[in-house]
Amino acid sequence: MQRNFPHRWIALLGVFLLAGCHSGPLGRPVIVGASASAGFGSQVTASDGKTYLADMNAVYDAAVLAGHDDPEFLADAAFFLDARASVRRQLDAAIKAEPSVVVGFDFLFWSVYSPPPAQIAGGAEAARREAVRGVLRDLEVFSCPLMLGDIPDMRGAIGSMLAASQVPPPDELAALNDILHTWAATRPNVVIVPLSQLNQAAMGGPPLTVGGVVYAGDSAAQLLQADHLHPTTEGLVVMFLAGLEEMHSRGIIKSDEYANDPARVLAAIPAAAREIDEKRKDSGIFTLLSIKDEADAFDAALDRRDCQAAGKHFDTIIEQATHIKAQLDGWVEIQATLLLLRYRFTCPDYLQHLNTWRNRLRPQIDVSRPDPWLLHLWSRLSSSAGASPEITARMVRMREELGDIGKEYDSVLDDAISAAKRNDSRSLLTLAPDVRARVRLIIQSMERYNLSTLMRGDSPEDRELRQSYWSYYQESKDAHFTTPEEDAEQMISIERLRLQDQARYADDAALWEFACREQGRIEDANWISSQFETLVGTEVWAQSRAQARDPNERRHDLP
Repeated sequence: MQRNFPHRWIALLGVFLLAGCHSGPLGRPVIVGASASAGFGSQVTASDGKTYLADMNAVYDAAVLAGHDDPEFLADAAFFLDARASVRRQLDAAIKAEPSVVVGFDFLFWSVYSPPPAQIAGGAEAARREAVRGVLRDLEVFSCPLMLGDIPDMRGAIGSMLAASQVPPPDELAALNDILHTWAATRPNVVIVPLSQLNQAAMGGPPLTVGGVVYAGDSAAQLLQADHLHPTTEGLVVMFLAGLEEMHSRGIIKSDEYANDPARVLAAIPAAAREIDEKRKDSGIFTLLSIKDEADAFDAALDRRDCQAAGKHFDTIIEQATHIKAQLDGWVEIQATLLLLRYRFTCPDYLQHLNTWRNRLRPQIDVSRPDPWLLHLWSRLSSSAGASPEITARMVRMREELGDIGKEYDSVLDDAISAAKRNDSRSLLTLAPDVRARVRLIIQSMERYNLSTLMRGDSPEDRELRQSYWSYYQESKDAHFTTPEEDAEQMISIERLRLQDQARYADDAALWEFACREQGRIEDANWISSQFETLVGTEVWAQSRAQARDPNERRHDLP
């Protein structure tokens, strides 16, 4: 093996020049990886009382004391949707950044835990082995320090975040880690962070010592989130400090270049996360104009049925959207483009695109109080992807954490309520605890647009509204009348529409009544029943209640 060293160092020197690695190992960082590095579920509260995403960017800034550029942050929560493509995309961007250090704790993870191809010579085990070797070959372009995590046994996440078929057996995981350690042994720039040990300690195994702190029992359990897959903020800190300790032990960095104290780093993260949040967001008009240009290009690509181009344009929209600090004039035009996703994006990988974009936004919307318009963007994508229950779950969590959600979230709250009405009474009443206020709005709408009242009026407003109702429902350009007495046939039709409107409002109210009964709020349920029996009659109300309990129940019998 020693005979290969001269050749290897010559090769590494050439790569050093090509990849542009720089002096000062921590000075120009690039962070790659998946949802763990992207800070999935990792949040901190800063001194302003607001919650911020605590990802590896924030951990890096909090832990590294040496002067350094802002990290080139490439980690992506949607990495898992296409691990191979994510590896290639992030590596291409990392090479262009000319890093002095590359940090990627979970960069190898989805090459092992992604569902393997259905048919491949040698089966799933061979597919995983070749996937890991392929990523390692790609990483050989870097001669600067490269911090990678090993491959932990995450069977504790089966049923919550992983399927049993995704988790390799222990002997296969051991063989994959042998491949990794053998590869790293001949590359002094590679630092392997023992994620396996961290995971074992968190799951009740042998303790882990980092930064002079022994993690065992409860302190170790706090390194993983409840899903047993993603690290907590403290878990991210421990992973990074373990890597920095190894770099220090090899003489790559000095002791005064980083804070080797988990408590000190944790205390510094809220301020770092807040500063990063401000840097990432740009409320400038040029960013908005750039997004609008991409939206136009996306629209044009849909017209051409050019799926690949449309996907790339919307990739750019999502990336730029996360950098705008607040909703600006013109965002409605972007929303209009999003609505096209439902009707015009008919490409075979339609859902894959939607889920990629949703997951890319997920870290930003998982903080306790996300930007309202960014949450709305995620909600629209989720609704288009058929994932409305996720909208409900997200807003329920906000309601439980914050109490009063705030009017700025009303549009997403309405989406969540609509999704909960049919099959999630608990969430429905959590999102809208003042049921009577909601039902009163239904009643007000009934009274405002009660056509029997409109037919008795002869004011210009009444005539205009009658005309608009007739045109809307009959889609007729020439049907019109000016007084209540004209055209008896049309009046009969409008009376039928009135009954249909009443039944529709009663159906909506019956869903609230059913939710109240299911959750034990009997007084509210009885109040709703008494109101609507009076408004629409016993027979119509009974049919509405039956349909609330069984969506397959026949519709109303109307004259």
